[in-house]
Amino acid sequence: MPNESHVAAVVQGMYSIWRARNESLYNQTLADPPTVMLPGFQALAQWREAQPVEGHMDEHCPNNPLWKAPPQGILKLNLDAGWTGNSCTGMGFVVRSSSGEALLAATQLEENRLEPLIAEATAMRWALAQATGVELNRVIVESDSEVVVRAMKSRSCPPQIEMLIEDCKQLALNFTYICFEHTKREANAIAHLLASKACEFPSNMWWENRPSWLIHALLVDSTFEIICLELSVKKKNLYSSRN
Repeated sequence: MPNESHVAAVVQGMYSIWRARNESLYNQTLADPPTVMLPGFQALAQWREAQPVEGHMDEHCPNNPLWKAPPQGILKLNLDAGWTGNSCTGMGFVVRSSSGEALLAATQLEENRLEPLIAEATAMRWALAQATGVELNRVIVESDSEVVVRAMKSRSCPPQIEMLIEDCKQLALNFTYICFEHTKREANAIAHLLASKACEFPSNMWWENRPSWLIHALLVDSTFEIICLELSVKKKNLYSSRN
């Protein structure tokens, strides 16, 4: 027999399809499958988050390589930098809520091919400046550059990024709450994707009307998190039945 969460997933999926059908029929608005399904996955993630499940998702999915949501009331900003082509550096960041909803995504292209460490520190400064500009107040900032994150938490850093880190620390004073965390590269996939797209989108910021490749990538992250939450529920129930 299907359990409550299975039924919720099916109902939410059917509702998303029904809404897309009405938009097509009455407003002549067509959407690709990721655009249709993403709001449903986000709503389902919010419902799952409200359910009483003991323990954190990571305890039940120790091999989870993907992004995990911040606590309620706090946003998470993931950023990355990388080379695009032979002579440019791409940067990208995404801001998501505790439900997994993407609130903001952006790309930026640097015309020079920066050294990797300098590129990561430059991306940190750029992302913090943009977040300040749109008045984000409470954020967790994640980067897959352990050196840059460590520099943001300490008084010393490599000399080649010293001025960049000082700028970042000054920008950090604009937030009511901010912390910096290192994350695995696999958990930073959306930011990495945005950085890789900087050649095509040299200076873009998306609040809505996001491109289909970004919607699809966000859907994959949301789907994996829902699967992990489902596994955590099953493991908790199994543990309870044995005791």
